Amino acid sequence: MSTVEAPVSPELQAEIEKHKYFLSEKAGHDVGWEFAEEDYRKHYMQATVDSAQSETPPPKGLSGLFKRFLSRDASTS
Repeated sequence: MSTVEAPVSPELQAEIEKHKYFLSEKAGHDVGWEFAEEDYRKHYMQATVDSAQSETPPPKGLSGLFKRFLSRDASTS
């Protein structure tokens, strides 16, 4: 049973095409779309997902305002 990948956006397709070009140049032969896509997703997309998940949104509301104010004040002392 094979897994179904999400459709590739035109922007992602262009990035994978560039990645495929550089991988093929390094290997000395055409590495193929599937290999390039898998390698791109493995090495570049996971790093993007990890960094996006590590960013915490700023606190909201009045308590968030006080927390931001106090953290800024503490950093200048």
